[in-house]
Amino acid sequence: MTRREDILQHAIECGCIEGTAEYYGFLQGAEWADAHQPSPWISVEDRLPKKSVGYFSQWVLCRYKRGSRIYYHVGMYDYEFDEWSIANVTHWMPIPELQTTK
Repeated sequence: MTRREDILQHAIECGCIEGTAEYYGFLQGAEWADAHQPSPWISVEDRLPKKSVGYFSQWVLCRYKRGSRIYYHVGMYDYEFDEWSIANVTHWMPIPELQTTK
């Protein structure tokens, strides 16, 4: 089954009637979502970094605002004090693994 066929089958399973605007809207939305991968940035309003066993803080990449400018920096979330090491953090993501070449 192709991806398009899979999406259209799912549209029918969700109650869309074949050939309707809703049916094709479902297809267009799914194709758009496939083409636009989600951002790796996690909103601090959605969740905070997971607490590591035995540690009171977690180092992550931070996105934060100062005035109208957006900055990126390595920062830390401290569970003991429930605060960031950088002011105005809006988003965070785990520090990616280093890619080595041989």
